[in-house]
Amino acid sequence: MLANGPDHPGSLSPSEPRSRPTSFEVSDMLHRSLIAALTAAACSSYGLVIYEKRPDTSGSAYISQDFPDFPSYSTATFDDVHLAWPSPLGRISIYGLELGDPAFNEGVFLGIGTAPGYDAITKIYPGAYVAQPRSSTASPLRGNLEFDLAGDVYSGTIWVSAWVRRPYSNGGQWFWLVNSRTVDWSENYGHNPGGGLGLGSDPFPWRYNFGMPADSAMTVRYAELPEPAALAAMALGLAVFGRWRFGRNVKPPHGARRI
Repeated sequence: MLANGPDHPGSLSPSEPRSRPTSFEVSDMLHRSLIAALTAAACSSYGLVIYEKRPDTSGSAYISQDFPDFPSYSTATFDDVHLAWPSPLGRISIYGLELGDPAFNEGVFLGIGTAPGYDAITKIYPGAYVAQPRSSTASPLRGNLEFDLAGDVYSGTIWVSAWVRRPYSNGGQWFWLVNSRTVDWSENYGHNPGGGLGLGSDPFPWRYNFGMPADSAMTVRYAELPEPAALAAMALGLAVFGRWRFGRNVKPPHGARRI
């Protein structure tokens, strides 16, 4: 029975115990909680892929390495990614071909810039080298580079570069795998400021050397926010608490009457 006192009209009488939610209220509560959780999950963009270009089956790969012992040959590969709106970036995976010994790595790096070329890089991120298991004893060794941009926001066209710092004399070479089947936006570029490759010291399209345009293989993801399962549990818990705490003050279902 609802008590209509002068201070709290419609509130529960202090002597009246709170009842459990009705079956209708529980069903309505679950429905609303599900909608809220799904909406939160969609908005969280939990590690969703923004852009992905996997290596093709050709095994083609371009040099992208800083050689401390042969600096004139140090070269980086660049490729563009278009972001339709301001996007908090998370993990970027770079797919590579290993023709050396990663034990001699002195670091792996990713650059984000406004155009192809070292001079246009605006921020550099350190990363991790991840060796990939061989699919067979005859298959080439793969070594990927992984970077976490920790939610840094970028928009429009960005140019992504990634490279390994490793001496050639005892560490050999790492190459960035490509996909030449289709090209998204611009083709990839190389930049060898020291001119050791004989291709000049300005950024150049790699097709000038390899005969066909290609994209560099990578996966770009949104920053990871709270996972949908956690959001759903939180929304459900809050809904249960709210309906239990104020269960007798909610608007009744259509057609019901309060007494």
